[in-house]
Amino acid sequence: MMILFIMEVNLMKIKGIKVDETKYPMMALHAKEIQPFTGTLVGKDKAIEGLFATYDDPIVSNAVLLAPPGTGKTTLMKGMAHKDKKHVYLEAELSEMITGLRDNAEMGSVVKNLFNEIADFGKENNVKLVIFIDEFHQLVDYSPVVAEAFKPVLAESGVKGLRLIVATTYEEFRKKIMWNQALTERLQIISLPQPTYNDVIESLNSLAKSQNIIVDKKLRALFDTIYNTTEEFMPSASQPRKSILTFSRMIGYHRSLRKPLNFDLLAYALRNSKNIEIDMNVDLDAMEKYLRSHIFDQDEAIDSFMYSISKSILKMNESGKPRGSWLLAGSTGVGKTELVKQASSFLFNDKNAFIRFDMTEYVNADSVDRFRKLLTARVWEYPFSIILFDEIEKANGSVVRLLMQVLDDGRLVDENDRVVSFSNAYIFGTSNLGSEIFESSAHYGSESRSFDKNVRKSITDTSDGSFPPELVNRFGTILPFKPLQPNTMVTLIKDKFSKIANKFYRQHGVEVYTDGIVINDYLGGDLISKDTSSGAGRQVNRILDDYVTMPVSTYIYKNPGVRKLHLVLEGITKTGNKDVLDSTAKIVILTDDEFRLRQNRR
Repeated sequence: MMILFIMEVNLMKIKGIKVDETKYPMMALHAKEIQPFTGTLVGKDKAIEGLFATYDDPIVSNAVLLAPPGTGKTTLMKGMAHKDKKHVYLEAELSEMITGLRDNAEMGSVVKNLFNEIADFGKENNVKLVIFIDEFHQLVDYSPVVAEAFKPVLAESGVKGLRLIVATTYEEFRKKIMWNQALTERLQIISLPQPTYNDVIESLNSLAKSQNIIVDKKLRALFDTIYNTTEEFMPSASQPRKSILTFSRMIGYHRSLRKPLNFDLLAYALRNSKNIEIDMNVDLDAMEKYLRSHIFDQDEAIDSFMYSISKSILKMNESGKPRGSWLLAGSTGVGKTELVKQASSFLFNDKNAFIRFDMTEYVNADSVDRFRKLLTARVWEYPFSIILFDEIEKANGSVVRLLMQVLDDGRLVDENDRVVSFSNAYIFGTSNLGSEIFESSAHYGSESRSFDKNVRKSITDTSDGSFPPELVNRFGTILPFKPLQPNTMVTLIKDKFSKIANKFYRQHGVEVYTDGIVINDYLGGDLISKDTSSGAGRQVNRILDDYVTMPVSTYIYKNPGVRKLHLVLEGITKTGNKDVLDSTAKIVILTDDEFRLRQNRR
């Protein structure tokens, strides 16, 4: 018995006309009809007028739409599909089409064949076609051959009965298209203006009506809140898209959760969809407790930070400026960077929201462009962030001036001429300058104003001029970090040892134990320098790395079956025996059986 397999040819339609995929294969795969938008086109009258004039232009009858992302280029084309009774609008998905092609010649051939198919279809069916291509810069940037292939297409479009509308942003047009004169002179430039406040409100009103939502006084007030909230908390996104998408998300939650359309739902929608907190739901008491459990012996610094952070969380800073700015002053290794890390962890619970710059990498004048590029790129991607400029006094003067602009204006212009807002960022700087003042200020916590003044003066006086008073004075608050005391060093060692032991267990299934003699007398006694003003925290890390992490790691590597280890002390410590001039103590690693045998012998 013969079995016949019949392959069905899927036929797409354009204005009710079937498109045979066997005759027009590329058109069927990579072009689709734009569905008309029957709603209100807000703020686009001039652009519509410009497009109609372009179609009737006897020489240049193609156009490039220039606008920031989200300002309605695609919506405009949907509106034109509704208003324009002479043409049928298609969107060509060329970027998808050329991806993976083997060579430049094939790319050029694909572009040419696609437009020839569309032109032939239009003539065969007596249909005037407008072809829309979004993200046009991607095609031009993909290959010079693709850009060249578009020139004859644009030049011959009128003869073939086609009109081409391409779209891109101002930045991409300047970078990738404008330099190609032969290409740009074949395109009318039509700019979409930034929508006004009234345009955005009207767009929200139109969306509500299309969803059969009654627009009353309360809802109009909510539209105002949506606009202002998205402007404040989504500074890098464009209107009206950010307001429309926010309201659309609210409608979704309104219908699925049966919650009313109000400020609470706005806060809920942004929290769940964008991880944006607008209702300032921060437990300051819990935050203070959290910081004190992670930062040792720096009560004055934490007190000062908690006193000032409430203003920042409540957004009581000057409009447009960063939410707050702090300069953390004190000697190295006393917990300055750690406080910033822990504050970021509590506020955002997102490692990407902590942005750190080691300013020793920006000491040369030629590093300013690299610094601007990296800083604006990170903040553009993560506007809700904590930004730390570590050892800020080491930065080049040109870099310092950029930082002053951030603290003053709350914005920088990036390499793409985009304005990057810092209005939702918390700015921190650390400096080791002026640390000598902490040695002589035993009661600075009770004299915060005079202490703040003295620290600012000390920092600038002890610098080489690269850390100008203007930068210091732009920080809202000075956080004083005093040298760690010997008892604090022991506490720090105990805490870090516990974390190291937990890591060995999590990653390797090995339990690691020690006792108070090892911690107090040896690690926190004999091995710790009594000069706690110089890198105390780093001392702790280095000692634990040299005497715990590395030897235990080596032991586990050589003995993969081990499951429990004990670190014990052999010899005599100076700390525990005042009559001893030189320590003879050393750490010995024992298995559990060896440890038990030693205990029994005692």
